Amino acid sequence: MSETDRLLKDIAEEEVVESEQDSFLPPVDGGKDAWLFLAGCFTIEMLLWGFPFSYGILQEYYTAHEPFSASPSAIPIIGTSATGIMYLGSPFTFIVLMMQPQWSRPCTILGFMILILALLLSSFAQAVWHLILLQGVLYGVGGAMSYCPCILFMDEWFVKKKGLAFGIMWAGLGGLLIPFLMDWGLERLGFRIVLRVWVVILGSFLGPLMYYLKPRLPISSHDTSRNISFEFLRRREFWVYQIPNIIEGLGYFIPPLYLPSYASAIGLPQIAGPLTVSLFNGTLVLGTIVLGAQTDRLHVTTVILISAIGAACSVFILWGISISLPALCAFSIVYGFFAGAFSTSWSAIIQEIRDRHPDADAGMVFALLAAGRGVGNLASGPQTALKPVAIGPLPKTLEIDVNQLPDLPAYKPSLELRFERSKPLLEGLSELDTFQKLLTPAIIDRIIKSTNSYAKNACELNLDKDDPESFSRP
Repeated sequence: MSETDRLLKDIAEEEVVESEQDSFLPPVDGGKDAWLFLAGCFTIEMLLWGFPFSYGILQEYYTAHEPFSASPSAIPIIGTSATGIMYLGSPFTFIVLMMQPQWSRPCTILGFMILILALLLSSFAQAVWHLILLQGVLYGVGGAMSYCPCILFMDEWFVKKKGLAFGIMWAGLGGLLIPFLMDWGLERLGFRIVLRVWVVILGSFLGPLMYYLKPRLPISSHDTSRNISFEFLRRREFWVYQIPNIIEGLGYFIPPLYLPSYASAIGLPQIAGPLTVSLFNGTLVLGTIVLGAQTDRLHVTTVILISAIGAACSVFILWGISISLPALCAFSIVYGFFAGAFSTSWSAIIQEIRDRHPDADAGMVFALLAAGRGVGNLASGPQTALKPVAIGPLPKTLEIDVNQLPDLPAYKPSLELRFERSKPLLEGLSELDTFQKLLTPAIIDRIIKSTNSYAKNACELNLDKDDPESFSRP
């Protein structure tokens, strides 16, 4: 038998084997196995991403309680490390699983075990760096390993109903519910018990569904790897979209991270923290649906422009006047709708790149876009740590050196007395390291003018400077 005949015979035998295997494969776009797979994807999306997307609640708690309140500037790095590494780790995980697809199922299970271990160990943390390592880095590694295979398996389980499947998977219910659960638990149980309870929840809900997070197609012995083309990385089309994607990631995660702390700093009720985070996550889903539909009608750059302008205007206009709960809720809704919808442009970006470079793998382009957002996410943690927000109780005393103030000879006696009597009025202003830095020359000048006006009024009313009570009466 010639070599050609032998090759044709082998191909025919493989086709017969594959035909027999197809008759035993579960159906596509439906059936018990497909819907159970989707249930597992929905659950892992809800619990895996819902936890770091609600990190603002934990950040506020860590900042105000021992043993982590001594290092408030490093606490933001915890949350951005978790999400940043999950985003940034996507291309590496995709590359490994495409080259070695037989590792996909074990990767999901191992990643799930790492998640459980990271949260359990972080409940014993005694320093901020413990939380950065465990709740940040290790959680991010486990999240990327358990999540990325689900994206690869989705192509096998859903074809005609793929859009519906991803819509269900990315419904985002975790971001709506988890902030309230975290806030309630931290207030009553403390972070250690809350993290251990969360481990039990992960194990109870996600553990049984891990069995169904598997590929539909068996892995053939003769097809254990795939060739991955990176030619599109050498073309400007990809970088025209990737660079703005990284820049967007630098700012996107900061507002939801600080919403609870900001609400507490301006004296809003405790419910304001979880409510604003929940509204942000909820309208994120709505914005994804609405702007995602526009990618079929408008050019991708137009959708990006709408998202960017809406997000920027909400920050510069709405957040600046958000000193009440309704105003802050309005900001959360508008910002979540526009900023959260930015990632809907990825599908159109992927399609445009594949139209120009047909050999580009859609999964790899998606992973690199996610990594770009991860770069911005990781960078935003140290960026915000350099300028901590004004949270927690304000200093009990404010040391102001009267001798360093400009000379105000007309009212100098009253001015000195006023500053001396002002110290008790600043009670409750303790443990705010940035307060002294906020006293710029312009602010000091404003304080002096206000005090000067008070002293003038005091002289006109003939208040007794030796009577301290006279200065506290209206």
